[in-house]
This record gives sequence, structure tokens and C-alpha cells, in this order.
Amino acid sequence: MRLLLDAPSMNSLRMHTLRQPAKQILQLEFISALLYVLLISAFAMPATIHCFTYERSTGKAINGVEVIAVCQGETQVIIGPATTDANGECDLRNIPVGQWQIVAVKIGYAVAIALVNVNEGDEEISISLPIEPMPVLKGKVSTASGKPLPQAPIDVSVKGEMIEMHCTVQTDDNGNYNLWLGAQTKIMVGDKALTNMPSQEIKALSLRARGEALSGCKLRIEARFSGYKAFFTDVEIPKGAMETEVNITLIPLGGQILGKLLNQHGEPIEGASLLLRSLTSGESLIARTDENGSFQFNGVEAGRYLLTLRDVERPAKVVLQPK
Repeated sequence: MRLLLDAPSMNSLRMHTLRQPAKQILQLEFISALLYVLLISAFAMPATIHCFTYERSTGKAINGVEVIAVCQGETQVIIGPATTDANGECDLRNIPVGQWQIVAVKIGYAVAIALVNVNEGDEEISISLPIEPMPVLKGKVSTASGKPLPQAPIDVSVKGEMIEMHCTVQTDDNGNYNLWLGAQTKIMVGDKALTNMPSQEIKALSLRARGEALSGCKLRIEARFSGYKAFFTDVEIPKGAMETEVNITLIPLGGQILGKLLNQHGEPIEGASLLLRSLTSGESLIARTDENGSFQFNGVEAGRYLLTLRDVERPAKVVLQPK
């Protein structure tokens, strides 16, 4: 009497009386083969994906590229990142069987994605990931007096034939900014954010060309920051240029000067004309009093001013220091 594994169910051991030696041999061979397959499946080694990143237009290897493997399923699985070396190479290890997206991210470059199928028995898979740099506008954001605006969120609109973008850029401690022209990628890997555009948040993007194809384009730049007048300028990206300097000068909106004009009896004077003249620039503003004697000057920048009551018998003058 011998015990044999019942192959169809694999859940229980059944007793068979082997009366034919040939049948016994066939059953033993079948069971051995089945156990071998099960053992191979259970202990299959995960694969390594060898990645090579290079610049699409030049073929030059790119170092410092962060590469991850992403598997989309009921739960997203991310393996990595691995960082390319001076030869543009890195390895993603312990990749299980399945379909994976290999994503390459580097600051200032358009993201590169490759689809890889890892099959049983695969030990190493080699792939190439071409990436291309994005054109960048860069410069300094400062006030009219030349004082930089550090750590300031600047709302910027870029409009041209090939691109329309609305975004926020954050200046650094010295008021410098970088604004990349292209699509943004941001992937959270644990507590770390992989992004190709740090200190930039795109709100809307319409892109009809990318990379070097944007060189030679004419762009209309608009920049806004709370408490300052909007800044406008026209820029043409030079042919073949990937960096274009655009310095942004913001002028304060200024404050208001409010008041009332009364006669010696404390009664309001309606329709009186007042002139406010800057002692720095010489520019003047005019306001008239309403039925309550109230007047208002808007858009007054910081400085010293001369306020003149123009059309009464005895004009009065006063120097103000608006805040």
C-alpha cells in the first residue's frame, strides 16, 4: 500500500492500490512535475529593471534623475526612487511579476514614462528613458526701489501661440524665481515629493509645443502680487535658448487719503476742489468734496505730499505723510 497525492484536488491525501507498475510510474512523474512547478512559482525571484536616462536631442547621459516603478491596482504600489549616476544608469530592484510604469523625474525636465511587463523567470530587464529639458524664465522680483521680494507667491500668466499657462511661482530668499514652461509632475513617495518644478504650481496649462520647439516664441507675461500693480511685459525666447531672463518690477498700489472739509461753523463744504501733489515725483491727484464734505484720494504711494485747497477765498496748505 502506498500513499499518493491526488493531483486534481491537492486538498487531501487519498489511498490508492497500485496494481499496474506503469500507472504507478506515470502518477509519480506527474506529481513530481506538479510539485516542481509549485515550488518554482512560490519561490520565483523578483526582477531588476536596469534604467538608462539620456537627453533626447543630444543622447547625453543624465545623472541625478529619480526613477520609480508604479503598479496600478486596487492599491497603488511604488518602488524606488533610484537615482541615476554619472552614466545615466540606475537599478530598480525586487520588482514582482506584473505591469509597471517606470517614471523618470528631474527638476527642469519633462517627465519620461515607460511601460514594462515583468514576467515569471525575468531576472533583469533593461530600458532606456529619453528626457528633454524645458525652457525656463528666470530672474528677480523686486519693487520699484530695487528691493527684492523674498519668499513671495507671484501669480504669473504666460500667453503665446504655442503655450498658455497660469501658475504661482515662489521667490527664494533673494527674490529670485524660476518658471518652467511645460507640464508639471508631482508624485508623493512616502513623505517625499518628486517634482520637476519646485516652487511652482500650475493652475491651468494649454501646451501646443514642448521643449526646444518653444524657442523663438513670443510671450506676453503678466505678474501679480497682493498690494502691487500688475506687471506686464513682452518676451521673445531666443532661438535655441533654454533660459530667458525676465526681471519683474512691482509697484505698490499705494494707500488712501480720506477726510472731510468743514467751515468755521463745522458745516460741510460741498464741491470744493483739492489738489494732492507728491513732493518726490511732482505728480498730482485731484479730488472734490461730496455733500458731506468728504474727499478721497486713491492709489497714493508712500512719500510726502502737499495738500492744497484750491477754490476757497483763503486756501490752506498742509504737508501729509501717508502710511
